Amino acid sequence: MLGWRRVPGWGILRGAMPPYPATVWSAAILAAVVVSAVIELAHGEGTAGLPSPAELSAEAALPDPLVMLDGRSVTTRELWFQERRPELIRLFQHYMYGQLPPKPAGVTGSVERVDPTAFGGKATLSEVTLRFGPPQVPPIHLLLVVPNGRSSPVPVILGMNYFGNHTLLHDQRVRLAENWMPERGVGVMNNRSTEASRGSWTEIWRIEEILDRGYAVATFYNGDIDPDTPDQRGIQESFPPSDPADACGTIGAWAWGLQRAVDYLVTVPGIDPKGIVVTGHSRLGKAALLAAAFDERITMAIPHQAGCGGSAPSRARIAIGKPYNTLDTARTKPPETVADINDKFPHWFNARFKEFNYQPERLPFDQHCLVALCAPRPVLFTNGRADTWINPAGQFEVMHAAAPVYRLLGAGDVDAEELPRDGELVDGTLGFYLRPGGHSLLPEDWKAFLDYADKHLGTAGPRAAGHAPTGPVIIDPEYPHSFRYRSGERFFPMGDTAYYLIAQPTNIIARFVDVRRAHSFNFIRMLAMADGFWPFGGSPDNPDYAVINESALQKLDWVFDYAATRGMKIELILWGYGVEGGEGLWANETPQNFWVDTLVNRYRRRANLLMFTVANEFERYPDGKYEFSPADVDWARGIAARIRTLDPERPIGCHPSVWITDQDAPGHGARPFATYAGFTQRRPQVVWPLWDTGAVNLNVTQNNEGVQPRTWGNIEEGLRGLTYYPTHSLGADYPARWTTSGWDFEAAELEDCIAEDWVRSGKPILNTEFGYQFEPGYESSHGAATRQLHQPTTVRKKAWKIATAGGYFAAGFAGTAVARGFTELDVDNFRPAALEVLYHFFTTRTEHWKMAPHLELVASHNALLALPGTEYVACFPRGGTNYIQVTAGNYRAEWLHPETGEYIEGPILTMADGRRDFIPPRTPNDDWVLHLRRMD
Repeated sequence: MLGWRRVPGWGILRGAMPPYPATVWSAAILAAVVVSAVIELAHGEGTAGLPSPAELSAEAALPDPLVMLDGRSVTTRELWFQERRPELIRLFQHYMYGQLPPKPAGVTGSVERVDPTAFGGKATLSEVTLRFGPPQVPPIHLLLVVPNGRSSPVPVILGMNYFGNHTLLHDQRVRLAENWMPERGVGVMNNRSTEASRGSWTEIWRIEEILDRGYAVATFYNGDIDPDTPDQRGIQESFPPSDPADACGTIGAWAWGLQRAVDYLVTVPGIDPKGIVVTGHSRLGKAALLAAAFDERITMAIPHQAGCGGSAPSRARIAIGKPYNTLDTARTKPPETVADINDKFPHWFNARFKEFNYQPERLPFDQHCLVALCAPRPVLFTNGRADTWINPAGQFEVMHAAAPVYRLLGAGDVDAEELPRDGELVDGTLGFYLRPGGHSLLPEDWKAFLDYADKHLGTAGPRAAGHAPTGPVIIDPEYPHSFRYRSGERFFPMGDTAYYLIAQPTNIIARFVDVRRAHSFNFIRMLAMADGFWPFGGSPDNPDYAVINESALQKLDWVFDYAATRGMKIELILWGYGVEGGEGLWANETPQNFWVDTLVNRYRRRANLLMFTVANEFERYPDGKYEFSPADVDWARGIAARIRTLDPERPIGCHPSVWITDQDAPGHGARPFATYAGFTQRRPQVVWPLWDTGAVNLNVTQNNEGVQPRTWGNIEEGLRGLTYYPTHSLGADYPARWTTSGWDFEAAELEDCIAEDWVRSGKPILNTEFGYQFEPGYESSHGAATRQLHQPTTVRKKAWKIATAGGYFAAGFAGTAVARGFTELDVDNFRPAALEVLYHFFTTRTEHWKMAPHLELVASHNALLALPGTEYVACFPRGGTNYIQVTAGNYRAEWLHPETGEYIEGPILTMADGRRDFIPPRTPNDDWVLHLRRMD
């Protein structure tokens, strides 16, 4: 028994913060609603008399929006609204978007389901079916979520989604989208959504944070209106034009669908009809801007990264020569052109628009005229600096070119003459926002959207209660064993190990990110270089470490960008295995430092960079051998110090192997325990002595066994693998056995190892690879015969031991993308349900960051995370009757079955100081988790 295990008072007692008040909204729309709406839109009235594209004269500059087609100047408000605005609507439909379908005589909205307790009682959720036009026209399935407890109608954020309403929240009752769907979506099979896609976009559509800011959310699947494929048409089939060249493209059809949603929203009692904000990302941003331009009932437009055909000019290189045009250079991807977009997406626009592919200068308008159609209503341009394809510099020109119409209508002017700094919101009636990164929809984007809407609608909601987190994840200075965003919101890391992910094809990388994120994982452990991904000059056989292969690092940029769109963070590991893992750099300090500086300077500003890790299994320095030496530590400390000088904020870790695993080579006797700085390694194996001082401020470990003995080497039939052995520890027996589904054992004293690192170091603990979970049926051959695999039961028990001993974890599945030949089916082939249960429990039902491991308050084979007298989370991996030493008080008890995720609420217990026994409510031999919260 170690003395530290029984030392009480490791945690600091702090008062609980007041809970966010739950409110109930009046049930104004609990019954089905039928609405008849007359749509008042100024659509064009035909195309007779308009010249053909070939007859139009070319104009290199953006055309003056206040000059009519016949040459007359628009000098009054009346002339704008009565003549120029209708003319522009007619021109856009004729030459670009196609004739939008006619306005329907009526729109009916039937509320199919209502949940007044959504998001823990914060909101009322309704699923509404909108019907319009002839009976054969397919309906829109609108998801409407309105915050409860508001004394007046609220503004609404309206936008389409890419893969169905069911992907935007974790609610099994939300209707599954049934229409054709692109295969790129999570859980999409044969162009149809499946149950596996539920919740896959919750991190992209930040619905709860929008509600907390005082806004409702209305959304529907864009495929309800028109499938995003050139092979099928949607709403257009019900409204064929007389001239095929006038056929409405998909962008126009989507915009028309948004207008049908407005028809309904202006009738809902809880929605402010003067507060309809339409937004969309990328192609859906194009449709959002078009809808707002044609429909004056829309209060505000926020086209996010809408690009060509949306908020960027068709005259794509219009920004050349401008002093601020740092985004369109020979070193960046050139902006998308009319030819590019028509070639890749021939169904988005009408046939006539293709005639401008190589002469966009003949267009009698440009996208500034579309923005001008929104005047005097606010429009916010939002972009990522690295996303030069969507032409942020050209969009800045579009904003300025639309300004004369806003001035004419008395709606203000554009003051910004230079592109704003990253993260700075230009919040005029014509607004602009630029952030780091690429083509994605991020939490900081939603914050900018809502901040802008707050100013122009004057309806700011409560911000302190849960706005979108901003800034990087940092170690919490108040609770230094935990993490939070710079803006204060909590972050509970749960990752998966994907060392060689960067070497995979992009479809595998995307699939890996999508699938893991859909199952609550929020970061990936990934090497910055690996076998199959060479970021330097030359080759692994003949390397040139003085040269960085820019095209290779652009792939790493893409991984960061794609992960950011899914709300996934990355632990970037600088060194890994073999020459292609960076071992060659160790021979020379100059290229070694060049590599460190390149990576840190390139990615330190990425909001989704979770942390830097110096090396994986760092003892391989400097010769690639698994032999520990104090020189290894000195090297790692030096690298960490260099990282810290470049990035003073991000967590830094270093990952050991030999120091903590105590592996014995068969036939060579026991390996002597390693020593460092006067500390002799002994069981339980810990890491804190290695990084007790210095820049490493996060203890990364791969302590998977506690003190369970094991050997590594040749096993039956000459295969390589692990053998675990039974042990007796702290008064309890810990068996171990190999089964067809992996190793079955409990990991003796694993919790003691984690807790000692927690207590001694004052740093967060991240335990990695805590047992590669076995899953049958892989497409590719994946070393299952190495016997390095664990049963799901083993993985589950170890996860709870780690968490209730104060640590966090990054999992390891047999399906981790670590080898070539990996397939998408391999990525999908894993069972994370038990880990999702753990994540949900700690993030929604506990104040985990306030608690500390208190193993001295439970039996030796159990683990306990607690703030004594306030909250206790006990892990009973063997079930049975167990005790906790409690502080007197009234506590609400709940039991969690960690395998099924079932909660069983117990009574309020009045307990005195001292030991209290607890018995699971049923199946007593299963593992159980007990949660106690003080009620007085």
